[in-house]
Amino acid sequence: MKRILLFVISCSLFLSRVNGQTENFPSGSYIINMGSSSQTISNGLKPYGLIYELLKTYHVPVKWVIGQGKSKDAKDFAYSSVNYKGGTFVISADYITSAVSARISAWSTAGVVGNYTTSGLILNVTQTLTSVPNWTLNPVNVSISKSFFTDAGIPASAYTMANATGLGACNDIFVMPHADPTWNNHGNLYNWNRNYMGAIWAGCHAVSVLESLVNPSNASEQMNFLSTKGLINYNSHNDGSAPFSYFFNRGNYNGAPISARPDDAVFQMIGSEDAAHTNGSEQVYIPSSGSSWRNSTHIGCYDSIQSNVNANASNGPAAITLYGRGFGLNTSGYVMYQGGHDIEGSNEANIAAVRQFFNFSLMVMTDKVPSIANLNVPAQIQEGTTYNISVNASSPVGSTLSYQWSASCPGVFGNTNSASTTFTPSSVNKNSTYTITCIVTDGCSRYSFNSNIMTGMAALPVTIINFNSTGNENSIVVKWTTTQEENLKQFVLYRSFNGSDFFEIGVINTHTNNQDIKNYEYIDLNAQILGGSAVYYKLKSINNDGSYQWSYVIKHLIAKSKLAAEQIKLFPNPCIDDAYIEITESSESPLSIEVIDTRGQSILKDENPFIDNYAYKVDMSKMEKGIYFIILNFEDGSKTSNKLIKR
Repeated sequence: MKRILLFVISCSLFLSRVNGQTENFPSGSYIINMGSSSQTISNGLKPYGLIYELLKTYHVPVKWVIGQGKSKDAKDFAYSSVNYKGGTFVISADYITSAVSARISAWSTAGVVGNYTTSGLILNVTQTLTSVPNWTLNPVNVSISKSFFTDAGIPASAYTMANATGLGACNDIFVMPHADPTWNNHGNLYNWNRNYMGAIWAGCHAVSVLESLVNPSNASEQMNFLSTKGLINYNSHNDGSAPFSYFFNRGNYNGAPISARPDDAVFQMIGSEDAAHTNGSEQVYIPSSGSSWRNSTHIGCYDSIQSNVNANASNGPAAITLYGRGFGLNTSGYVMYQGGHDIEGSNEANIAAVRQFFNFSLMVMTDKVPSIANLNVPAQIQEGTTYNISVNASSPVGSTLSYQWSASCPGVFGNTNSASTTFTPSSVNKNSTYTITCIVTDGCSRYSFNSNIMTGMAALPVTIINFNSTGNENSIVVKWTTTQEENLKQFVLYRSFNGSDFFEIGVINTHTNNQDIKNYEYIDLNAQILGGSAVYYKLKSINNDGSYQWSYVIKHLIAKSKLAAEQIKLFPNPCIDDAYIEITESSESPLSIEVIDTRGQSILKDENPFIDNYAYKVDMSKMEKGIYFIILNFEDGSKTSNKLIKR
């Protein structure tokens, strides 16, 4: 039985929606609860390991739901008497296969807290995640940053170790928890952040040193990513003193507003992070005299009464956790700083701090991963029917993109590695759901993907109950009869002279009458004389949504021509400008000569061409390259044909 698949479009852009978009989640969706009242490595950091695996291994989109306008630690949404907090992650039931379900169970055993929905749910999705970053860890004190990944359960294959001098187009995030930067060793960060949108995360006293570095060969180049003129050196200011304040917000800060909000994706965590930062040689960061924080800098945690500066000072406040665009430029990568030598640990404050590291890591990838605008697929597809499908994608960093299509139902793609291709489904079950996915990868192996949900449905848009042909010496009449025309737009008729190479010869619109049985015909002029012993035809039925299906092939036999092939000489063949026809003197002289293209259209016609002799020159110089047919017309109405190739 023929079956139909219904595509439900669900276009996904990595981090494309920052203001929220309402989406429906069916029963059986999985909610990762990030707001456990007692935050641990298991329930606070292991969820990032699950998210990494879902994106990297299973290509499952993860929805990030953040309550817009909420206060700190307030709920993102409520479902089934549970208040979900801390930037909640949701996986739609449409993508939860048996393999994905097994991995969710395994991560639940590891401590991830979550619940399956038992009814439909409508949520305002803030961001959709479809990719993971490539982290590069600074070798100095690398054990600190490695511990972040170990706690989250993210494998070591997710990161590499390299110095800042080696950063290039294919590095995403440079992680430097502790270092003594110099321009010689870290000067590459300046151009890497500006030219490659490279993201930087740094901690401890590496921050004040880095922000104040100046190129000794060019004083105009300074590493003041988040400040205007650098920071007070870590040896020249005091530490902060808890409790700290959160979400610095001032309407007029050096002539423009500066603010951070509890619904900022980076600052999604639960409770206080204070204790995670009260260690090491630099715990707070303070702009130097004459400097200030850039207005594009977001300060999530700060000390409003630090002894060297207060929040209302022109160079205040003493910031502890902050991020923003490098140099305040939208064309530069993001930069984030967190105070303290080592923010890792099992205390709730450490969990809150490390969560912000992973939130930042997820957020910055919008700068580099391929952006998928939409996936173009039909609303309905039928088993055995071929559909045009395509993806519209681009690289924010101008990288060359490659494509990989796949489907969870049996079927054949015209080309699995092309942005525009075809898909022919087969063996699908009514009311069963499937997915079709396109993974888009750039030259640095960064990828994003888009998946659509398909539901099997039974329907027949058109049935061809008769398809045949009749003919005479001058033309062939192709006829077909249909029933059950549903959402059908038109037919396209194709012809072949060898049964395998078909080309379009005509478009026939569907009848507008309401009859159940409809008859169609197409007259193929000159087809009798264009081929050899037979002509082949097939129909393409095109639906209103652009999908199409093919008919079976019919064969029309052609009677032998009057003039035998050995009595005609056609040369040169192939030709470039001129071709010559010669016939034997014993043959009957044709009344006219005609040149016809592959669609049967007359390109040239000459009456009485052989009056003086039995040779004729055909001027092909103005004709396009391709295949043509030289037709000789005789007095008794018979014709003969020879194929000529123009190069």
